[in-house]
Amino acid sequence: MIEIKAIALTIFVICYFFILLRKYNIAVVSWISALFMVVFGVISLSDVGEILYSNWEILAIYWGIMVLSIAFFESGMPEFLAAKILNKVHTVRGSIIALCLLTAFISAFVENVAVVLLMAPIAVSIAKKVKRSVFPFLVSIAISSNLEGTLTLIGDPPAIIVALKTGMNFLDFFWFQGKPSIAIFVLAATVTAFMVLWWLFRDLDKKIDLHPKENKVSYLATILFILVIIAVALFPYYGLPIGSVGLAAGLLSLALLGRNVRKGFSEFDWKSFLFIMGVFVVVGAMERVNIINDIANWIGTVGSASPFIAFALITWISVLISGFVDNVPFVTLMVPVTAMVAAQTGISQWPLLFGMLIGSTVGGNITPVGASANIIAAGIIEKNGEKVTLWNYAKIGLPFTIAAVFTAFVLIWLVWM
Repeated sequence: MIEIKAIALTIFVICYFFILLRKYNIAVVSWISALFMVVFGVISLSDVGEILYSNWEILAIYWGIMVLSIAFFESGMPEFLAAKILNKVHTVRGSIIALCLLTAFISAFVENVAVVLLMAPIAVSIAKKVKRSVFPFLVSIAISSNLEGTLTLIGDPPAIIVALKTGMNFLDFFWFQGKPSIAIFVLAATVTAFMVLWWLFRDLDKKIDLHPKENKVSYLATILFILVIIAVALFPYYGLPIGSVGLAAGLLSLALLGRNVRKGFSEFDWKSFLFIMGVFVVVGAMERVNIINDIANWIGTVGSASPFIAFALITWISVLISGFVDNVPFVTLMVPVTAMVAAQTGISQWPLLFGMLIGSTVGGNITPVGASANIIAAGIIEKNGEKVTLWNYAKIGLPFTIAAVFTAFVLIWLVWM
């Protein structure tokens, strides 16, 4: 078993090394890594099928919202909204923050990837109007969506996992056991993180004097856009399969494209879609041989020395690990670990859970592969002819992450410990 774990870990590290370099097709890298997991006996072909099937709803949402975003862009509405935003804020920096605020609000109720895909056409339209790089727009949207995913129970899969495993309900995310709960800490973290964004983009503060032309707008894609947001928000709450929303959105969007349906297929971001499938298999293989479980147990053992060490270790290790691997399996495994550490140190499980949840969701903002929303944003950036590297992504994502997590870390400690 130890040998299999060593093989799996080696493949994983090599895979992410080449992915972070972004010098090669990331979809090819992920699938070659997945193939090596099979060839070296870490998982079987049937395991690959089971891993992909277990994630079918996520893949369906990716596909459906991607196609919807193309139809939405073709409708002329993103260009219309871009002009409206620019008429209000008058600066590039202001337009980025305005988009982030809108993204943050929607992400409290809708899965992050869906939000990024729906907001991307607006961001690209604004960037083109002001003749600026799409990079700061799309990276800012991605990291803002990740931060707000824990504001409500239905905002992101990790929040749903914690709620289902602990019995928390929707309102418990705001006020729990007579104290402020995780949503309050996320809101405070949002204020700090957005102040950092405002400072980071201080060089983009020149006035914009645009006189946008009237453009023809089709409202059908916008109506579908709104209906999909409502469905994605409500379906998990009522236990309905969210994947069906993605499938329906994709098929209806193809119908809206009509004669432009070929454009829907040609502009579809196949590289990001196939990359995500491959990463699911690679991370799933790590989970199957219990490597993620070993990491979680190590955190629990070391952190049992004292309440503060336990809280700090769980929070910041969650940030570090989630910067490179998907947070869903990590959060699933860490929920029982927080209960174990709480029992060993004689403290409440809740601050450990809150720290882990915020750390694991915001930590993904450090790298372009730390969260699914980042992967999608990076793919759109590259489709617009710009390069994404670990360094230029981290220049925005890292200070944003540190500011957000540190703010929440201090407040959780003061209120709950």
